[in-house]
Amino acid sequence: GTLCKFTEMRQQWRNGAPLEVRQRVKDAKCIDFARPGFIYQIRSGTDHMPWDALAEGKLSDVEIPLSLSLQQTKISWECIRQLASGPVPLKSVSLRGQGQTTVKIDPQTALLGTEFSLGGQKLGPAGSLILVLAFELNPSLTKLDLSGSRMSARVADQIARVLAKVPSLAQIKVRGSEIPVNTAKNSPILNLPCTRVGTEYLAADAIVLAEFVSQNKGLQSLNLEGHLIRAEGATALSKVLTNTTSLVHLNLRGNHIRTSGARALSEALQSSNGLKELVLLGNKLGIGGAKAFIAAIQAHPQLASLNGIVHEENTTAWDLQDKIKEPLYEAVFVSTRMRNNPHLTSLNLAGNSLGQQGANALRKALNERKNLTSLNLRGNNLRADGIETIGEALRTMEMLTDLDLSQNQVGIQGTISLSKALVEHPHLRRLTYVGNIPGSQYRELDIFFLRYRHPYKGLYSVLPRNCQVVFFNKDEFFIRIVSCVIISVGSVCFLFGCSFAPITFGSSLASYNTSIVFLASSFLGLFVWALKRHSVLRRFGVKDVNHTGFSLSKKRKLMIDLTRISSLRPSESRSRESMPSENRSRES
Repeated sequence: GTLCKFTEMRQQWRNGAPLEVRQRVKDAKCIDFARPGFIYQIRSGTDHMPWDALAEGKLSDVEIPLSLSLQQTKISWECIRQLASGPVPLKSVSLRGQGQTTVKIDPQTALLGTEFSLGGQKLGPAGSLILVLAFELNPSLTKLDLSGSRMSARVADQIARVLAKVPSLAQIKVRGSEIPVNTAKNSPILNLPCTRVGTEYLAADAIVLAEFVSQNKGLQSLNLEGHLIRAEGATALSKVLTNTTSLVHLNLRGNHIRTSGARALSEALQSSNGLKELVLLGNKLGIGGAKAFIAAIQAHPQLASLNGIVHEENTTAWDLQDKIKEPLYEAVFVSTRMRNNPHLTSLNLAGNSLGQQGANALRKALNERKNLTSLNLRGNNLRADGIETIGEALRTMEMLTDLDLSQNQVGIQGTISLSKALVEHPHLRRLTYVGNIPGSQYRELDIFFLRYRHPYKGLYSVLPRNCQVVFFNKDEFFIRIVSCVIISVGSVCFLFGCSFAPITFGSSLASYNTSIVFLASSFLGLFVWALKRHSVLRRFGVKDVNHTGFSLSKKRKLMIDLTRISSLRPSESRSRESMPSENRSRES
């Protein structure tokens, strides 16, 4: 019987077995086949497992060592599966967990059951891979829970390829929330946002999900908002997106993909020609990641929405107030869509903190859109460099009638640059320029003023006479009026209290109460006077009266014409504090 078994084995494996297995059978002796575990030893090529004791059913627990290869581990599970249905089945299989711990696995559940759960046991990366190889031999497994396992991106990639071979699998839980396998494989809309803290997909979850999504040839929408797939998960998804031509909507908000993940996704998105909506906020892209997505944005002229910024074709007015959150690449999207829309006449970019980089991205688009009539850049932190960049574009925008550059911290030098850019601008009818020169810059030029129009004298000289210039905000004006009223009332209360309190104090209870009111009015007057000194004067650009070199009693004001300053060289435009005393008096 042993000889017949040996001959049958040689004929059976003559062509079907791998070369190294056929060589082991050729070198084996006929008598060796009398041992029940010798077949598994030949197939695996290792004696690190107690094959004979396993085949004879003498063991109730066995440990699969980490030194075995994937093929050897798979053969070990085949042997264990045959023994699990035998007369003396194994009770447990030991796998090495994290550190020196050991995790016990029920072979009946892993190899023959429909559901399997680790139960929160901490299984290491190598142990997780050994366990997953058992599920490839289980044709009835439908639900799998691996939560508690710790696996690297490389091991997760191998596990994903193994699990993709299990046809009956319907739900997988790797580390975060459950992955719907059938939906990932077949549904055109895959909507899996994170709805609760602690259930986020991590890198391992995203790698497993990407393996199943790669089988979905009709995927149109993918939403993974709020997960933490990081760079490894984004790299796995990029391989899927490279082969997906039907994708229209992609939402990866709040996934921390960083620069490396952004570069991988950018290369994949450049080959996805049908993409129309993309959300990338909250991913800590950095400068390198933002620059990578700039190339993807420029390669998708049909992209109509980026991070909630929606562009409609042939629109005449585009309102983007407070919508730009990451200006480094979103400004490029706005600029590209502006250049492709010849009908645009009004653009509102207020409150977007574009900065110098956003101004550089918009400059070319503003140069080409010469028919733009209204431009709002309020609150974009442009400063002097940004306003100089925008000023270069303003020179060619001859049809511009309404311009708002308020709250940009432009400063004196930026105002000078704007004055030069607005020369010969005959169509400009309204310029709003509120809150652009902080008080510290006035002090550098020794400007002490109480009338807000004085610092903008240079702008008045270059604008047309029928242009309405707004240098003062109505809200600020209302605050100043209220402050003046409070100061007046407080001063009256102070004088009244100081005059009548000594006379009425102590004569009667009513006089006592009256004196207390008068004294309280006196302190109120002092408080409001201090408020006038330290708050109201600061709104006019004065940091401290005692530090400016002038006083209120002298009523001395120094007027600086910005058109004269703009004609000076930078070395000549310096503060009077750095001049010698004789030159300072001559300049005064």
